[in-house]
Amino acid sequence: MQKYLKTKEIRFGSKKLKLPTEALSYGIGLFGIALLSGWVPEYAKTYFADFAFKSQSFNSDSLATLISTVFLVAGFVGAAAEIIIGFLVDKTKSKRGKIHPWLLYGCVPLGIISMLVFFAPKTSSFAAATVWMFAIYCAYVMLLVCVESPGNCFGAVCTPNPDERSDAISIAGIMRSIGQSGGMVVLIVVGLVMKAIMGEDGFKNAEGKGLDLQISTAVCVIGFILFLAIMLKNTRERVPYTTEKVNLGQSLKFVFTNKNLLMVSLAKVAGFGRGVYGTASLYIAIYLLGDKGLKLALLLPMGIGTAVSMLVVKK
Repeated sequence: MQKYLKTKEIRFGSKKLKLPTEALSYGIGLFGIALLSGWVPEYAKTYFADFAFKSQSFNSDSLATLISTVFLVAGFVGAAAEIIIGFLVDKTKSKRGKIHPWLLYGCVPLGIISMLVFFAPKTSSFAAATVWMFAIYCAYVMLLVCVESPGNCFGAVCTPNPDERSDAISIAGIMRSIGQSGGMVVLIVVGLVMKAIMGEDGFKNAEGKGLDLQISTAVCVIGFILFLAIMLKNTRERVPYTTEKVNLGQSLKFVFTNKNLLMVSLAKVAGFGRGVYGTASLYIAIYLLGDKGLKLALLLPMGIGTAVSMLVVKK
C-alpha cells in the first residue's frame, strides 16, 4: 500500500528506525492544544474563586454560584460553537487547505485570551466582576473551539491511506491525552524555580497572589504556540474535498441521524465526567492536601487508562 505520510530514517548503531515525522508532528500539535485546554479550565476556577477578587468582600456563596454558572453557560457556548465551526471549516477554501488556516490564524488570539483569563480587573462591583467573568471565559471557549476542533479533525485529511490515518490518529490521541496533564507539570516546575529565586517565604507570598498561576499560563501559551508551529510546518492535507454544498441545517440533521457522529456527540456529552474528576482532584489537592501540585498524582490513574485505551482501540 502506498505510503503518504513522510518518514525519516534515524540510525541507532547499525539499525535504522523509520520515524513517521508527520504523525508525530500532528501529535505534537495536539499536545500543545491540550496543554492549554487542560490547563485553563481547571485552574481558571481556582483563580476566579481564590485570587481574582481576593481583596474584595464578595460573598463566597454568591461567588461560587457565579463561577458554576459561568462554566455551565460556557459549556453550552462551546457546544454551539463546535457545530458552527465544524460547518465553517468544511466551507473553508484556501491554498493551505481547510484545517491549517484555522490553526494558523487562531493560535495567537487564543494564547492572548488564555493569558487574560488570569488577569482580573480591579473592581469592587460584583456586577462588573460578573460581566468580566462571563465575557472573558466565553471568549476563551469560543477561540479554543476555533483551534481545537479543526486540530482534532486533521487526522481525517492527513492521508487517504486508512492504515496510515489510523496510526496518525492513535499517536496524536496518546500525545493529546498526555498534554492534558502537561500544565500540572509546568506548575510544579514553575513553583520550584520560583522557590529557588524568591525563597520559601517569597514564594508563599507570590503564590498567595496567584502569580505562579499567571507564570504557568504564560509558559503553557508559549509551549502551545511553539508546538502548533511544529505541526503547521511539518504536516499537510492530502485528502481531496468534495464540492457538495451542504447548509447548516443539513449538517445538524446529519449529526443526529448518523450513528457514528451521534456516538461522537454522546462521547462529548459524557466527557463532562472527566471534567468533574479533574476539578475534584484539584480541590482535593489544594484544600485537603495543601499543595495544588499534587493534582498530577491524583490524575495519574486516569492518564494511564486513557493512554492504554488508545492502544487497545487502535488494535
